[in-house]
Amino acid sequence: MKKLKLWAILLVISASFLSSCGSEPASTVTMVPQDQLNTSVAATVAILETRVAGLEQTSTAAPTATLPATPTLATQMPLNQTAQPKNSSLGCLDMMSFVGDVTIPDNVVIPPGTVFRKTWAIKNTGYCKWDKNYSVVFSGGDQLGGAASTPLMQDGFVLPGQIALVTVELVSPDVTGDRTYTGFWKLRNPNGAIFGWGDDGNRSFYVSIRSGNTFSFVDNLCSAVWSNNDGLMYCPSKDKDPNGYFKQEKSPGLENGLTGGYSLVMVPPQRDNGVIRAKFAPIKVPSGSHIRGLIGCGYGEENCNFKATIYASVPGNEDQVLGVWTETYDGLNAEIGIPLNRFGLVGQQVRFTFEIETNGGPQGDVAIWQGIYLGE
Repeated sequence: MKKLKLWAILLVISASFLSSCGSEPASTVTMVPQDQLNTSVAATVAILETRVAGLEQTSTAAPTATLPATPTLATQMPLNQTAQPKNSSLGCLDMMSFVGDVTIPDNVVIPPGTVFRKTWAIKNTGYCKWDKNYSVVFSGGDQLGGAASTPLMQDGFVLPGQIALVTVELVSPDVTGDRTYTGFWKLRNPNGAIFGWGDDGNRSFYVSIRSGNTFSFVDNLCSAVWSNNDGLMYCPSKDKDPNGYFKQEKSPGLENGLTGGYSLVMVPPQRDNGVIRAKFAPIKVPSGSHIRGLIGCGYGEENCNFKATIYASVPGNEDQVLGVWTETYDGLNAEIGIPLNRFGLVGQQVRFTFEIETNGGPQGDVAIWQGIYLGE
C-alpha cells in the first residue's frame, strides 16, 4: 500500500478569544488558506466558541453556527501502553484535553481505498508551548496508511489554553467485510515523552471506520465543502438561515404526504437564482456502484420549484453532470439511480457535488435528498 503523508493542520483559537468577542489570539500560527479548509473545520471555530465558553462558564456573543446535538467524544481506552512521564527537562508540564471529533463519525462506512482526513479538536491544558518540535504519533490499533510520526506543525505555536484542530490523512483498507478499523493517536514532546488526554494523560484520540462498498452522503454531510452564492458556509449550518441552510433529518415530511427516511435537506438562499451546493471529499468508487435515493419537495411547501443537479469530478478534469431534476410541488418524488460505470468513474477517486438552485421565486424551495447514498 502506498505510504500516505500524515498532515497536521492546526487552526488555533486562544481561550481569551473564545470568551470575549473581538479580541485577537496572542500567538502566530501557520494558517491554511480558507479555500483549502473543509468547511466543517471552519465551522468548528464557532462550535468550539460555544462549547468551551460554556465549560468555562463565561458569557459570549451568540455563536454564528448551531451547536450539533453532541460532538462525538472518545469513550474507548487506547491499547495497552505504559503512560509516559509528562514532566521533562523542558521545565513545564505537558497536558491536553479532548474537545471532540470534527470529521468522520465513529463507525462510518467508507469505500475501500478511499483517501480521507480525520480531524479532532484538542486543547493545550498544560504549561508548555507546543511548536514544530512536537509530533502527532500513531499509538496503536489500525494505522490505516498514516505515517507513524509527523511534526505537529511547520511553524508557529500553540499556547496553553488554546485549541488546535489536528488532521491526519489516512486511507480505508482495500478489503470489505464486517469489521471495524480503529487507530489511536497521541502527541509527543521534544524529549520523546508521549502523552494523551484524561486523568492519567494516557488516553488517545482515535478514528473508527468500517470498509464497505457503500457511502452515505447523509451521514457524512460535514465531509463536504458547503457553499452558496456568497461563498463558503459553516457545517453544521444555522437552521432557517435566509442565506441557505442544510441538515440531516431522520423522518422529514414529503410532498406525497408520506414520511421519508434518513435524508439530507438542502435549502438555497432566499433570493432569485439562489444556489446551495455540497462538494464531498473524494471517494474511491467500487465496481457496480450507483448513486441512489429520491429527490423532492418538503411537505406543505406548495411554492417549491427548484433545479437539482449532481456532478462528479476526478483529479485534473472539470465537473461532469450526472443528472438534473426540476422539482415542483406535484406530489411526486423523483427516483435517482445513476450507474457510475457509464461515466467512467469506477476505480477512481471522485468528488461528488450536490446542488440546489431556485427556479423562479425562492420561497418554499426545501429540497429533500431522501436516503441519498453510493452503493450497488
